Amino acid sequence: MNEVSGHEGAEVSCSFEHLPAGRLHYLAAISVFGGVVSDGYAIGSIGAVLPTATTALGASVWDVGAMGSGTLFGLFSGSVIIGAAADRFGRKPLLCLGMALAMLVSLLQGMVTSSFELVILRYLLGVSLAADYVAGSCYQIEFARASNRGHLLGAMMLFWSFGFAFAFQAGYLLCSGGPDGWRWCLMLGALPAGATCALRAWLPESPVWLHARARTEAALRIVKRHFPRHDVIFPAMPRPDEGIVVNNSLLSPKIRRRLMVAIVILLGQLVPYFLVGTFLLNILAELGIRSPYIGGLIYTFFVVVGSVLGFFIVERMSRRRFLILTFLVCGMSLCLMSSGIPFTPVVLLALFSVFALTLSAASCMQYVYFAELFPVVIRASAQGMAQSTSRICVSLTTFGIPYISQLVGINHVLQMTAVWLTAAGLICWAYAPETRDATLRAS
Repeated sequence: MNEVSGHEGAEVSCSFEHLPAGRLHYLAAISVFGGVVSDGYAIGSIGAVLPTATTALGASVWDVGAMGSGTLFGLFSGSVIIGAAADRFGRKPLLCLGMALAMLVSLLQGMVTSSFELVILRYLLGVSLAADYVAGSCYQIEFARASNRGHLLGAMMLFWSFGFAFAFQAGYLLCSGGPDGWRWCLMLGALPAGATCALRAWLPESPVWLHARARTEAALRIVKRHFPRHDVIFPAMPRPDEGIVVNNSLLSPKIRRRLMVAIVILLGQLVPYFLVGTFLLNILAELGIRSPYIGGLIYTFFVVVGSVLGFFIVERMSRRRFLILTFLVCGMSLCLMSSGIPFTPVVLLALFSVFALTLSAASCMQYVYFAELFPVVIRASAQGMAQSTSRICVSLTTFGIPYISQLVGINHVLQMTAVWLTAAGLICWAYAPETRDATLRAS
């Protein structure tokens, strides 16, 4: 297939990923960042208000597990469908619909009268956020310029951590202010979701996706509207009506192996992230830290610092080495923290902070590495498959944590998590490919 370009009278010819930075690039990036802020806030808010909401709603230990894991089950359900839908119908419709639903559900959370109602709404919130987890990074990488692609994708985790940290602080302040503070904390998530939805409604569909779906004329019209002085050349790539080459098929050995790597990475990062994030106050209290909320503030501070660190490291170290090292450091710090050695609270907080900083820095790879791991024609489908498979495992784990902790104690739960982190690092050492120099079209 020949490369496709715009009209001959343009002053400058270049590929889409080598266009100069323009207003469209900035607004597309902001719309994705707004989505991940909403995602981070939604995940962090339940951890911040869970103790207060549990008392207010008279929740049982199983209700607590369901409230904590409801969003994760929703992410699993949504990812199954949204990945394929985003590849078939486009990135924009799913991203707009997801934020609109997230805004509505966030408001309804403040009106619940039972733990069952909150569980259902947390599930629906997860379904709505699945669009951002699956299609958000696709939209970002397809609009990103080649020169700053890694930084933009890495910044997604940075903004996620801002939302997560703000949710914890808002929950602490609001829950201290009155018995209904936890309701206001959950409802506050409607603000970033609504603003992001409004911006996304104005933005165009991804030109790269349009070209991949044999709609090159529509892609060129978008480019000409925003970059009238440039003649954009789209690379030749397999079209849906031509069939997809075996190497790009979801069933090919190469893609199956990469899916396995993606699932291991997600489980290695998400199990400890949601375990600690959702039950943070309970964990800190059981570890003997007298002021769990102060400990939580320190933890969220290092989550943000870790995201900043990951943002700067992502283009300075190979993707593969970064993944392996961070898994091993997280496993070691968590192992020491749960070893039973009578550390002082200061030492425990230091270990907890190292764990938070390293895991947060590594989590930026969910946006950077996965977007580069799969070719554009199956990018959202592959990410949806990886997200859905990992989310169901994380959901079941999070759901069972309160009960398991009662049986064996939080130290043993953390020890098992440390073993899994180490195993994930070894699996990445054996199978994870390097993608740092991957092109926009394929890896």
